[in-house]
Amino acid sequence: RYAASGATTNEERYGRIPGGRKLKEMFVKGLETEQFEFQLDRPGDVLLSRRWLFSDNGQSLTLKLNGGADMPWDLGKGQGNAPGIRESSFVLRNAVAGTNVVSVRYAAPGNCAGYRLEPLATNWVDLAQWGVLNAMQTKGELQKCRSAGGTPLQVGKAPYATGIGSHANAFIEYPLDGQFKAFEVTVAVDAVTDGRGTVICSINVDGQEKATSGLINGFSKPVALKVDGLEKARRMLLIVKDAGDGNADDMADWVEGRLYLK
Repeated sequence: RYAASGATTNEERYGRIPGGRKLKEMFVKGLETEQFEFQLDRPGDVLLSRRWLFSDNGQSLTLKLNGGADMPWDLGKGQGNAPGIRESSFVLRNAVAGTNVVSVRYAAPGNCAGYRLEPLATNWVDLAQWGVLNAMQTKGELQKCRSAGGTPLQVGKAPYATGIGSHANAFIEYPLDGQFKAFEVTVAVDAVTDGRGTVICSINVDGQEKATSGLINGFSKPVALKVDGLEKARRMLLIVKDAGDGNADDMADWVEGRLYLK
C-alpha cells in the first residue's frame, strides 16, 4: 500500500553507501509525499532505513506514524557532503500490533529508492545499524563490521562481530534528531597492525567535543567512551586523528557502539 505524490521521474544510479557495499539502485525523484503500511505481530519500536541520493543541500523530511505527531528528520548538509547514495535511519517509537501507517513529507522535492523496517528488540541501536550521513578518511574507505584493511574486526586477541573500521585521519557523521539519551563505544587500534599505529579517537556532538580516548597505539588496551545528555542532539561526529606522527597503520576500530533511546 505504497503511494506517492509529486512530479516524479526515475533515475538509475550506481555507487557505494558510506561503510557499505557498492550497488545499483533505481531512485524516484521529485517526491513531495509518500505513504506506506507495515504489519507487526506485537507492539514496539521499529528501525526504519531509507536509501536515497545526497546532493546539494541534502533532504529535510517530516515523518508521521499512525497520524501522530510530526517527527522532523534532518538529512541536510553536514561536514562532508560528497554527493552519492546514502542509507539513513530513524526509530519509529511505539508502533502497534497489526497495521501501521507511515507518512513522509518533503520540505522540497526529494528522492528515495526504498525503505526497510525491522523491529527493535532492545532499548538501543547498534552503531553499525545506524546510517552514516557523511564519511571521510585520508586512506581507504570506511568499513562496517570490518577493519579499515578489510579484515575481521579484532582488538588484541578478541574478535568483534559488529563495529566500524576507520583509518586516520577520519570523520564519520551521524544524524541523531534528538532520538537518543546516550552513546557508548569502545575504541582501539585493530590487531591487524601487529602493534603499529597511533591514533586519537574523539566524539563530537553539535560542534563540541564530548569524549576522547587520548593517544592509543596497537598495544594499548581498548578505551571505553560514553556520552550522556543527547536528548536534543542533532549531529554526532566520530573523529580519528593520526597523533601527529603520520597515519601509517592508523586503523581505528569503534566496536560495541550503542545508541540508547530516550
